[in-house]
Amino acid sequence: MLTAGVPLTPGKDFIYVTPPNSAAVRGGTPCPDSVHNFDLLSIADGLQNISEPLMIPQGESYINQLYTYLLSVNLGTKPVTQAQLNNITALQAKLDVRAQASHQTFGSWVTQHDPLLIAYRRQVEAADTTLQDYEVSVYGPQADTISEQRDKIKYQAHDELASEPGYNMPVYPGVYNVILSPWAPHTQTDGILYKPLYSLTGGFQEACDAWFNGTSGGTTTYQWSMKNVNGKDWSSFGHSTTVSQIGGSIFSLISANKGGSSDTTVFNGWSSKFTEQISLELTMKGAPLVFNVGTGYWDVPSARSTYPTLPPGKSNPLASRARLRKLLIGYEVGLKITINDTNTWTNISTFIQDAKSSTGGGFSIFGFHFGAGGSSTTHRNVSTLVTHSDGTSGVIVIPPSPPGLTFLLGALGRAT
Repeated sequence: MLTAGVPLTPGKDFIYVTPPNSAAVRGGTPCPDSVHNFDLLSIADGLQNISEPLMIPQGESYINQLYTYLLSVNLGTKPVTQAQLNNITALQAKLDVRAQASHQTFGSWVTQHDPLLIAYRRQVEAADTTLQDYEVSVYGPQADTISEQRDKIKYQAHDELASEPGYNMPVYPGVYNVILSPWAPHTQTDGILYKPLYSLTGGFQEACDAWFNGTSGGTTTYQWSMKNVNGKDWSSFGHSTTVSQIGGSIFSLISANKGGSSDTTVFNGWSSKFTEQISLELTMKGAPLVFNVGTGYWDVPSARSTYPTLPPGKSNPLASRARLRKLLIGYEVGLKITINDTNTWTNISTFIQDAKSSTGGGFSIFGFHFGAGGSSTTHRNVSTLVTHSDGTSGVIVIPPSPPGLTFLLGALGRAT
């Protein structure tokens, strides 16, 4: 679904998998834009490793790394002297010191430092101008272009990453009735330009309304046997065939930790016998859907190809990283695991009962977390887990996720 039948470009396109209880993006008619934008930023801005198929929930910020890259690129047509590099580094350091206050939100900064606001801005602008003038003298006119691109990131994304009225959510200068229907991306209404840091296209808000209102259709079911899955070969997802460690305990059948301990016990699988004994059934309300991730006016999507050269000694913060381009999202996701072997079922059921009886502990089954630990959006009460046995085999039933929240099932990334 993520590729729409189009083959992956080797070395450029990568599919990432997530535990099926990873909270996605809140949306729908009742959801404020600020909440939607904040959720999307937390997912879409994280860079992923091109060598790991498990999606990193809180990867390095693309906005930060892009800004760092644009600060580091070499625009010179002739080798830059060490003295010039030292001078640029000193000017950058001076600018960074003066801009440290912008690490907090703009509103918070104004509350604490309002009397000095104008002076602060003038100091930052003066330091920035000094840096830019010197870079132009060293690198030539193209430095102006890259300076404008850096300013886009700094003033439209970097200083205030949270949802802010005026640049990534709508705001009105007065209290009056406003017809919302004219609002659209890249559209100016009432003198205010509305463009979020990131956006989801493909009818996400309408899909959320259909999921929440029960008009998305019947239950969708996917069934497969573990013997059809190779946990060590991810080449069909664009990754290397040599991947051996992915996500610690996430991709084990069951992992558990006891109260008061940070140690995790893993019930490990992926043996030939194990894969023949396990089958899975994943269910969800309606059909899972794919949505495209778009970026705001601040982005420089072709930064590495436009500015391919870095000075000696500079590392590339965008190397071996991928940006998320598409998200696969489902709703009310549940899982049924069937174990067709008496000994395996006995071992697994004993493992679960021990984990349930551990006060303050918790356990995970294919990423679904029960008991203590986990996050507010992924945590489940141990009582919701249901097991059945007929004496020779057993079934673990994880009921559908609570309504009102979408879940991320996978993503498509592209190398930066």
